[in-house]
Amino acid sequence: AYPAFMPNVRLVEILSQVGTRRVTRWDTELEEAPICWTEEDVIDRAGMRITFDAIEGAFETFRGFWAVEERDDHVFVVCEIDYSIGIAVIEEMVGDVLEAKLVENLEVMLDGLVGSLNPDATESVDP
Repeated sequence: AYPAFMPNVRLVEILSQVGTRRVTRWDTELEEAPICWTEEDVIDRAGMRITFDAIEGAFETFRGFWAVEERDDHVFVVCEIDYSIGIAVIEEMVGDVLEAKLVENLEVMLDGLVGSLNPDATESVDP
């Protein structure tokens, strides 16, 4: 589903799933450069939360969570990501671009989800 909402995601493959734990391989690109990693996801359906942590690949650190929260008759998607490439020179060169792309991807994905859930929706999503 992610490639349908996030143009720079080429493939998300589920490698294994046992109970609430899932291992996924991500194949993406940033400014035409491939960025791939494998992460472990923990899915909490009752808590409407997915926690993820990269276990190999392009990032030294890539962890965080997605959560859906209901407050005051509104639904919010909350996402927190902590990431590090782990090579200072590369982070200096692409850090700002990577952060901008992560935010852009979240906005595109959320707009796509809102549109798929409510095709008549005219509101955009705030990051």
